[in-house]
Amino acid sequence: AKLPESIGSLVNLKKLYCYNNQLTKLPESIGSLVNLKKDTLKSLGDLELQLGNVDAARQHFNNALPLYVAHYHRQGKTSTLKSLGDLELRLGNVDAARQHFNNALRLYEALRDQLGKANTLESLGDLELQLGNVDLARQHFYDALSLYLVVGSQQGMADTLMSLGYLVLQS
Repeated sequence: AKLPESIGSLVNLKKLYCYNNQLTKLPESIGSLVNLKKDTLKSLGDLELQLGNVDAARQHFNNALPLYVAHYHRQGKTSTLKSLGDLELRLGNVDAARQHFNNALRLYEALRDQLGKANTLESLGDLELQLGNVDLARQHFYDALSLYLVVGSQQGMADTLMSLGYLVLQS
């Protein structure tokens, strides 16, 4: 009998989680596998954050970050900082979130990563909206939207337009 799609997806998610957890136990001395390990830690952090397991997410991000730094992987470091900002924002730690977002934004600009910059600006917009800074939130959302248009991210455009619509409803 075939499992309902949602149950099948949960089974696959559990298999992926177990597989990724095993990868994080690889010794760091195995050269190219270090790349796999740090990316796996980052992915596990993102997964745990989506599942609401913030302590586990923080641990994975904090384990991945020094590996990215040690191996001069600026993109991974930047992405992890952005994820740490999302985690802190979820917990209501706006100062820590802002610091992570601002650090990520500077690095995305240096990397000329327009999509990463747009995602970070959208998160900064969410942060400012949470604080009631509507004008600053709106500016971040507009800046993000213009970048999403440049890179052609339909999902980014849709999410940002929804945030802007929410601002209109709040006015």
